[in-house]
Parts: sequence; structure tokens; C-alpha cells
Amino acid sequence: MIEHPLGGEVLVKRDDLSGYGRGGVKTRKIERLFGYMLTKGYNEFITVVANVTNLMHDMVPVLERYNFHWQVFIVDEPQLPTIARKGLFKDVAEKVHFVGPGKLSVASSMIWALFTSLNRKHHPFLVPPSLMHPAGAIGSASGFIEMVDQLEASGISLPSTVFITAASGTTLAGFLIAENILRHAGHLPIRVIGVQVYPGRVHLWILGLIRWTERFLGLRERVPADRIELISSNLYGGFGIYPAKVADLCRQIHVDYDLNIDPIFGGKTWLAMESYLAQRAVSDNRPILYWHCGYTPDWYRLDQLVNQADE
Repeated sequence: MIEHPLGGEVLVKRDDLSGYGRGGVKTRKIERLFGYMLTKGYNEFITVVANVTNLMHDMVPVLERYNFHWQVFIVDEPQLPTIARKGLFKDVAEKVHFVGPGKLSVASSMIWALFTSLNRKHHPFLVPPSLMHPAGAIGSASGFIEMVDQLEASGISLPSTVFITAASGTTLAGFLIAENILRHAGHLPIRVIGVQVYPGRVHLWILGLIRWTERFLGLRERVPADRIELISSNLYGGFGIYPAKVADLCRQIHVDYDLNIDPIFGGKTWLAMESYLAQRAVSDNRPILYWHCGYTPDWYRLDQLVNQADE
């Protein structure tokens, strides 16, 4: 818990300290999704990630540990020179497929991967970006319930609002499902606000995943569609784009609170949270919560990699 200068208590859920890989909410999604694959007998994993991600580095140890076959495609978003892309994935560059930007490039690559896997008599599991599957959403939901249990056990008031970074929206979908379950069980309502860092119709992706997961679990109480809240004002023109003020904010947060966040993901969410703090009603005396969903150590190297490629 920290006392923010804009007023009020701010809780920080430290998923960056998960102790696995680079840390973050991805750990929960990986555990649930690959557990589901093992249970159902899948032996090949097919998915796509973007140029800037921690997910790839966290998935590989699990894929190798359980001897899964895998085909992972790195889409060129944000667009970078080839040498920069290979630099970001230098530890797995020989094991992934680099594809161009755009949905058509990704879709055709994944369809071909599915065809080749079936032709080899494998049992492939094709997953949308960011482990956007009910098993991934369930992993995120378990984290939200864990947060509530931890606060109640410690005698700390539940937050009125949770801020979470939203790329594909898998984590936000899981949080909203968990919050709805807890609400119907008699817990105080908690507003969940996602800060969009990837352009596109993320609201529809989240709603679709929520409904898919509700059917997957057989839930009767559905999350109202209007409970999906997304702030898109911090996109700054596209994925991976951020102004100097967000990078400066991340550095200052490290100095003030000893927290490592990056301007691609968490920094934009922190900025949105501060705007909310500055405007919220004085009568709102419950704390708010910033969900530290992980840290991208490559963010400060990105400009360096691009500059090297241009020399």
C-alpha cells in the first residue's frame, strides 16, 4: 500500500513478483492454459505474439518442460527492422517464425501451421493472441479472487476500483467474471477499469471472451456488457508508442516507490490511474488498486535496437 500525493491510499497487486519467468499475470494464464492442454491431450501449441512481449519468454520453459511441439508466430507490431526483432527474441529466435504486420499475414500463417500439424498426426491447440481462451481468462479470474481473499484476511478494505492494463483483454475479461461471481456472492462491488494499450475493437474481444468463458464454465449470472470499461486515450497512436512523459513517469515511480513499470504497458495504466485520483469524489474513501501485471525489461533497449539497425 502506498500513499499517493494526489490523495488516498493506493494498493498495488504485485503480480510482477510471481517468481516465474519475467513475472506478471501471464503466469496465471500459462498455468491454466497449459494445464488444460495436458488434461485434454493436446501435444502441439500454435499462437501469435507481438514484437514487444514477455509472454514468449515465459511460455518457452513450460513448452519445453512438457515436450509440447509448438509453432509461435511473431507479428511485426510495432513494426521494427529485422535485426531489432531478432535482438528482442535473441534467446528463442531460432525457434519462432517472424511474420509481417497485419491480420492477413497472421491468419494465413496460423492456418498453414494448423494444416501442417494435422498432417503430422499431431493434436494441435490453436490459441488467439495473449492466450485469449477461457482457460486463460479463468487463470486471470483466480488472481482477482486471490486479491480479494488476501485483503479480507489482512483486514484491509476492498478497493472501489481496480486499474489493469488491457492489450487483448484476456486479463480484464477474467477480472470481470470473477468480480461478477463475488458480487452475486454478497461482496462489495468493485469497478474494474482497463487501460487500452493495443488498438482495435478490444471491447468486442473482451465481451466475446467473457461470453465464451461463461458458457465454458456453465455460469448462469452473466457479466453485463456495460461493465466493460476501457480507457483508450493513452494509446498515443498505436501499440508500443508512448511520449517521453510516460517514460519519465516510469522512472519517477521507480525512485518514489521502488516499482519497475514500463511505458508500453504499465506506465500508461499508472497515468490513467493518476488522472482518476485527481478527479474522484472526496467521499470515495475506499482505496483503489493498481494491478502490477508485469515488467518489460526490453523497453529501454527498443530505441537502441532500432538505432543500431539504422546505422
